[in-house]
Amino acid sequence: MKKASIWILVWCIVSCSTRNSDWYTVVPLTPPQKLSGKKITIQDFRNPVSIEVLDTLLLVLDTKSDYHAFLLNTSDHRPVSTFGYRGKGPGELLSARTVQNLDSHIWLNDLTLSKSVGFDLKTLLKSKDSLQPVKYKEHLRTGNLRGVYEYAVINDTLNIGISLNESSFRLAFFNHTNILMGERGTPPPKPGKGIPNTIHNQSFQAEMALKPDRSKIVVVSRYSDLVEIFDTQGNDLHKIKTELDYLPEYKVLNIDGNAMFGQDDAMRFGYIDVAVTNTHIYALFSGRTRSEYPGRANAGNIIHMYTWDGELTGVYELESDFISIALMEKTKKLYALEYGLGQTIYTYQF
Repeated sequence: MKKASIWILVWCIVSCSTRNSDWYTVVPLTPPQKLSGKKITIQDFRNPVSIEVLDTLLLVLDTKSDYHAFLLNTSDHRPVSTFGYRGKGPGELLSARTVQNLDSHIWLNDLTLSKSVGFDLKTLLKSKDSLQPVKYKEHLRTGNLRGVYEYAVINDTLNIGISLNESSFRLAFFNHTNILMGERGTPPPKPGKGIPNTIHNQSFQAEMALKPDRSKIVVVSRYSDLVEIFDTQGNDLHKIKTELDYLPEYKVLNIDGNAMFGQDDAMRFGYIDVAVTNTHIYALFSGRTRSEYPGRANAGNIIHMYTWDGELTGVYELESDFISIALMEKTKKLYALEYGLGQTIYTYQF
């Protein structure tokens, strides 16, 4: 009954309040094609929140285990290693996210501690004993880079990221020792006057992914159905929205003289995660509010598949709610981390 009411709501939004804009393109939605996946249960997880494919390895980030990261084989899904001890000391992390593979190191980004820690992949693969010391590198971020929460490695010297700082640009460019090199990319326009950049950037917080050939990046908004595509020089290529066509709805709160980002149960979630190949973008979509789906609005069961030219080529409905997805480029196998107890991964063949 709830699903039926959601689709009635979607129809009303599309029929009654579709709007066009001079800064984005609206693409039509098609009825979703239902997919059935293969279910894999992993007993080692406590509260996994993110999944990534790194060549022949599957990496899962967990917020409640003693170690942030689990490495699994993609062939048999057996654990290879755990690493990233929880703490504030050297080589330790409090809120790991954003996995990057660079210079034979797996890099984890920590927004809370404003640093990146790179763990030596050879050390990780040599031993399954998580108590054995793992070699690592550590880079601290300062100034305008403290708010970087999502980034991608462009080449041997340059990263590109998005942040919650006061920037008037969408993208920040910085080197591997976390020195800011420049900012580019047009952000979505503000809905009104007097909104601080930090609040506006929070409303358009997003997930991002780098095209495997490193020529383009995609940014998908968490509180909107907005998809942005840039080249890796920071030039705007496409800004796309679906027929649902909604933007973040929020309030600017004044708490002890500080502007704060305020949201309530009417805030509608957009894209939860994104995975890419050289031909397509796979974006995990929610479209839910907290009032409609208490406790599950931040999960999605719809995949929007785009080309890198901004064309929506498919809409797919998955059989459960998911919080993170990853894709193996060679096989086109999609891994989806299920929302809930946190021990289940589904795989889908595209």
